[in-house]
Amino acid sequence: MVSTITYNGDGATRIFPVSFKILGEDYVRVYVNSVQINDRTTYDIINNSIVFSSDNIPPVGEDNVEIIVATSTAELGDLPGSL
Repeated sequence: MVSTITYNGDGATRIFPVSFKILGEDYVRVYVNSVQINDRTTYDIINNSIVFSSDNIPPVGEDNVEIIVATSTAELGDLPGSL
């Protein structure tokens, strides 16, 4: 099973903390407005948070930032999409 956290975008927030350990970039999927972000220059993983670049701040929306994390190697196959 994978873990999911959602946030409301406000058009200004760049940093979205994740409450479960991100083991590496292959263990996370990021969606904005239901679209998977495959371009890794759009965001980075810093201090267990997803940090969007200043040119790619998520827009205003309700539950429009979704972060899905596999918390173990066994869960990697449960992640949606592929990078």
